[in-house]
Amino acid sequence: MRCMFWNVRGLGTAHIRGLVLKHVIQENLDIVGIQETIRQDFNDQELKDISGTFDFAWKWNPAKCHSGGLLLGGEIREF
Repeated sequence: MRCMFWNVRGLGTAHIRGLVLKHVIQENLDIVGIQETIRQDFNDQELKDISGTFDFAWKWNPAKCHSGGLLLGGEIREF
């Protein structure tokens, strides 16, 4: 199982989401944890920008004002 936890200091730009996606693909990650997202919510496209073609389930805790926020995703696999 391969995991990554990253303090991104903001996940609002497509550039940052692209960097996360690059690591998801290169490292074939199963679990992704992103802290300091500085986001209240995510839409489906933003989450797809992070996981690409991998089928991830996502949960998050919203940021408070202009700090915090945690996003956690795991690849869904059938056994």
